[in-house]
Amino acid sequence: MLIDKKQFDEIERSLRENGELAAFESENGEVLGRMMITTGTLPAEMADEAEKAAGAVVFECSFDFCDVVFGVAVDIKTLKVVVPLWTMSQTDEVEEPAREWSTFFIKTLFRYISFDGTYRVPVCTFINNDATYSYAPEN
Repeated sequence: MLIDKKQFDEIERSLRENGELAAFESENGEVLGRMMITTGTLPAEMADEAEKAAGAVVFECSFDFCDVVFGVAVDIKTLKVVVPLWTMSQTDEVEEPAREWSTFFIKTLFRYISFDGTYRVPVCTFINNDATYSYAPEN
């Protein structure tokens, strides 16, 4: 489930109103899934990693088609991952998503981190079987 569905829905509504999603869907087909990248915090159970994450930004990724959140801590000045990818279940009895979704998260995230250490969130991504469309508002 998406971390902030209300915010995602507002961005999606805006993209539909201005025709960006309609253009994507007419060229690539209907949106079948959604992914959202936001900032977050290091989970309490990872307290032993807090020193590594000091000064880093924690990013979280959620999907509307699974109940798992991926997280990673990134030093945005050096563009290095300082706490490797972790997952958190949003509900009981969660099936771990395919590895390709964690790779997709990381690749998408790094497209929105600049070499000057600035970044844009939330990143809202629309997914179908053939293509993806990502959008992050200007800060």
